[in-house]
Amino acid sequence: MRPFTLLVFFVLLLLSAGSQAQTPRSAVDYYNRGIARYEKGDVDGAITDFTRAIGINPRFDKAYYDRGLERSRKGDPDGAIADYTKAIEINPRYAEAYYNRGNARIRRGDVDGAITDFTKAIEINPRSAKAYVGRGLAQLSQGKDAEAEPDFKKAIEIDPSLKPLIEQVADQIKKQRKPQ
Repeated sequence: MRPFTLLVFFVLLLLSAGSQAQTPRSAVDYYNRGIARYEKGDVDGAITDFTRAIGINPRFDKAYYDRGLERSRKGDPDGAIADYTKAIEINPRYAEAYYNRGNARIRRGDVDGAITDFTKAIEINPRSAKAYVGRGLAQLSQGKDAEAEPDFKKAIEIDPSLKPLIEQVADQIKKQRKPQ
């Protein structure tokens, strides 16, 4: 081969390899592309890629979890709850999935279910300040101020920077509960 022809051959080979590397082939490849799409603001593309990852590996708990996050961002709490539930079925120790399912349940008006999920997240990860906050706010919304207070104290003990936010949101919830 002539040197120029050889150079063209190697350039084409490299370009071919590069384009193949961009086409996902595994569940992890689709998952990683889904993360990249999310980071670019392409929520629908991320959901599509997470769904493809799940199609290849139906036991991919992280893909269900992240698809649940994206569905929640799109305003689909039912879809998010289904995905978090599947992630939990695959990995029963998935504290973040319980926490986020609790948030989605709040959006659906299922406060008791949310409290159950926040409690499970706390059992798995007792250092999850946000799970204590979530459970405390859910209890507070039900008028269970005495049950909420220890959760707020524990959250602040874990993360003192949460105190102003907890106080602000708790005050708003209490005001909303009062008859006008």
